Amino acid sequence: MLSLEILKFYWKKTNPILNKDIVQYEEGIRLMINGINHITFAVSDLEKSIMFYSELLGLKLIAHWDKGAYLMAGNMWVALNLDKNVISEPSPDCTHIAFSILSTDYTKLKKRLEKAGVKRFKDNTSEGDSFYFLDPDGHKLELHYNSIEDRLKWAKENDWPSFVINVRASQS
Repeated sequence: MLSLEILKFYWKKTNPILNKDIVQYEEGIRLMINGINHITFAVSDLEKSIMFYSELLGLKLIAHWDKGAYLMAGNMWVALNLDKNVISEPSPDCTHIAFSILSTDYTKLKKRLEKAGVKRFKDNTSEGDSFYFLDPDGHKLELHYNSIEDRLKWAKENDWPSFVINVRASQS
């Protein structure tokens, strides 16, 4: 077992930009984030966004008020916050939120989104079917139904030269 001093030394050596005792360790216990609590989207038109996420995507509207709303996507909480500083253009990088969907529902929902005129921002180049699209405020979203195990298998089969599996996904 690593001692607290070794962990602090390793943290400082591998994170020179942060080079602070930001992460606290208890002797013998690895402290770790255990999930994503919620996702918040800044929106310019709350009513339009509620309709998009609840009626078009099928998230369950839990609560709303004059400046926000809470919806559920499976067991994930999604917050919409009315914000005058909403992004005006989608970010040019690949950052996005992927929503899980059953493979049997994928084509139906993709067609619904296309019929509604959502804007696609990227073509799929990875395993399985994915549909990359924008919400009314330009937030980048994806419909995706494969698992991390599917992605790892695909990456290994497609011979990514620097690809290393560090731990089985079921052990994470």
